[in-house]
Amino acid sequence: MMLTEDEAKKKDCPLGSLNVLAAKASGEVPSDYLAWCKCTASECMMWHWHKLNDERKTVANSPLGYCGLAGRLK
Repeated sequence: MMLTEDEAKKKDCPLGSLNVLAAKASGEVPSDYLAWCKCTASECMMWHWHKLNDERKTVANSPLGYCGLAGRLK
């Protein structure tokens, strides 16, 4: 699913949820643990920018990208 960064940051990240579970298991749950569950978009190593003809594809001048956790989109 192609998203702008703002749209992506409203989605939950499955890896973020694992961080929270690990923190709960260790008894060190931070007060802002729900923020750990959200996508960080381009701050994440798995984020991919969608390119079309070597240019970033945009919607209303916002670049589009996607989570690479599930693999490459075609």
